[in-house]
Amino acid sequence: MLKEGIKTANNIEECLELTQGTLQDLSKDFDIKDYPVDAPEKKKAYIKSTLAHDPFRIFVDKKYGGFGGDVKDGLKLLSLASYDSLQLTLVYGINWALFIQPLQKYGKEAIKNEILNKVCTEKKLGGLMITEPDYGSDALNMKTQHKNMGDHYHLKGKKHWGGLTGIADYWVLTSREVKSDGNLGRDIDFFVSDSSKENQKISVPEYYNTGGLEIITYGLNHLDLSLPTEQIFTPKSTGIKMMLDCLHRSRINFAGMGMGYIHRLMDEALAHCQERKIGNKQLIEYDKAKERLTGIQSAFTINSAMCYFASKTTQIENDLSGMGVEANCVKTLLTDIMQESAQSLVQLKGGNGYNKDNIAGRAIMDSRPFQIFEGSNDILYMQIGEAVIKKMTKAKTDNFKKFVSDECPAIAHEPCLVLMEKIILPKKGDQNNLHTLGEIYAALFSLNLLTAFELTGFNPDLIIQAKFSLAKRIKTKVTKINDPLIAELIQDYRQNADWSAFD
Repeated sequence: MLKEGIKTANNIEECLELTQGTLQDLSKDFDIKDYPVDAPEKKKAYIKSTLAHDPFRIFVDKKYGGFGGDVKDGLKLLSLASYDSLQLTLVYGINWALFIQPLQKYGKEAIKNEILNKVCTEKKLGGLMITEPDYGSDALNMKTQHKNMGDHYHLKGKKHWGGLTGIADYWVLTSREVKSDGNLGRDIDFFVSDSSKENQKISVPEYYNTGGLEIITYGLNHLDLSLPTEQIFTPKSTGIKMMLDCLHRSRINFAGMGMGYIHRLMDEALAHCQERKIGNKQLIEYDKAKERLTGIQSAFTINSAMCYFASKTTQIENDLSGMGVEANCVKTLLTDIMQESAQSLVQLKGGNGYNKDNIAGRAIMDSRPFQIFEGSNDILYMQIGEAVIKKMTKAKTDNFKKFVSDECPAIAHEPCLVLMEKIILPKKGDQNNLHTLGEIYAALFSLNLLTAFELTGFNPDLIIQAKFSLAKRIKTKVTKINDPLIAELIQDYRQNADWSAFD
């Protein structure tokens, strides 16, 4: 367990170093069997033990007791945590991108002072609740509602899949106002609630038994709260834009959570393939093993370029509400290559890859939800495709190659752009090809990030390798788009479909 004698960190570098030691110590004792689904307090105690040196100070502005809240430092902390535990880095990421940053940007000054100081000194945890049982990704139709009662707001509704359900001390909550005619307003308001106060406690009638990410609690939440008026957020324009600003920032900052995780998978895979012998050869000498290792290394480099992009883009003062395409490109491709890297590591390790006491054994299940939460990748890829077509229509062009060259001039001369001449834009409502178009554009966007990242002096061999990997990915997707060979779904399949009935 954690070493005795907690040392107070005086700066970011010391905080990162001390926290790294804490995570390394605790990760050895991590045992999923010790954390049943209905034991939130035990999970909370484990999470708080990782905060011995108050690492969340890195996420917070100096005027509230933090180390500054610089994005680059926040990404470094997420990366440090994900090297030892993808589960813990998600706890950190939820607190940063979905709680601390929205509160710090949109909360009223008095409440920010009170809460953020406690985050820095008392290891308080926070989370975000948007999703509702009946509406899922259709957040704009949420039914959680509030009324202005003069000296407070009364908020009522149901939420689920809020990470850290039953654990968080504070919650950022989304709701729609009840108008005088009884209908719900079209815009969205944000509030912060304090679970230590009786009339702000959230009831949890059910915890979900999730596969993967077991340290994080999810469940059904019943809200019936009285919130002081100072606990409503103040948007810069509309509440919907405030939500988009928060979600887009979070999706881009996924890069930090992926970084240490993919780095760890790469280290584990290389070490295993160098040590493992099959016959008279090391596993690393076999072509298929090299292909899988190269894929993980390419993911590491692509992720590094995404972190660099995030560090230059997602500062809290920037309005990211209009950066849906960029955010969706980062989130989708990153989480796909996280899962692909996990699959490769498990394949390389063979039977040992299914040992849950090893990071490889948890890698597939822990990384899989990243392709779902904060927007399912299937939906986000289609949104990318729709946004691309909308931009092309506005530019009055159907030439995808020219459009990409104009949008991403740094890659205008990349050889793989020749493939773009074959692309015929999907028709309206063609979800399959819209999805594939989104996949293609996300890979091209990442190729553009790599080209900009190349100028920093990052290892040029890794850059070339990653570019080749993305070009191969793009070629595969271009082959898929507009493919007429699509099987039809047979809903009533039971007729003559039992093999044992035939002689």
